Amino acid sequence: DKRFIQIVGYGQDTITGARKTDDDLIFTRSDQGDGTYRNPVLYADYPDPDIIRVGEDFYFVSTTFANAPGVTILHSKDLVNWRIAGHVVDRLDGDPRYDLTQGDAYRRGFYAASLRYHNGLFYVAVTPVGHKTRIYRARTIAGPWTYSELDREAFDPALFIDDDGTAYLGTSIGSDGTVTLLTLNKDLTAVTAARKAYYNKGAEGSKIIRRDGYY
Repeated sequence: DKRFIQIVGYGQDTITGARKTDDDLIFTRSDQGDGTYRNPVLYADYPDPDIIRVGEDFYFVSTTFANAPGVTILHSKDLVNWRIAGHVVDRLDGDPRYDLTQGDAYRRGFYAASLRYHNGLFYVAVTPVGHKTRIYRARTIAGPWTYSELDREAFDPALFIDDDGTAYLGTSIGSDGTVTLLTLNKDLTAVTAARKAYYNKGAEGSKIIRRDGYY
């Protein structure tokens, strides 16, 4: 089930009826076929991206709101050509509104997931709006995915696993701006400590990276 993300419409021109050729498609395709590319690389809306590299492969997780399947993951070898690798959530659970009972889930669902890889496992941290944070895990990017739930709602969780195996979540919400750093236990199933790391009015969508000895 390999599906290209780039929308490339073979067929006829809707005005002239002329058959479209590869030369015509160069304007709707990012990869130009000559070692160059054009932006945007994705002709679709994939909000809140979090991208990691594992070996020679790049993986990209995105917000899917209350749509199912949820939490789309893309795969690429070159950051230009992307395919759908799968979804973390086959069927949304935990809220009857996902099934359009007791109301609807408009502007709710799964936002701003964080994707990481450590010791042979892929991890996705995501907080369904109004619910506690979930840590999903799988041996392969295609799943199957299982999850554990933390004891709190960490808005827009930023998962980071240090070289010593210690896992952290950074979290902040725009209505406050306080960036809180949560420390997780060894198997990423519980919070063991929390402290204020930074304040920036309106901050949300935190990310934690380390480069050249700095975080």
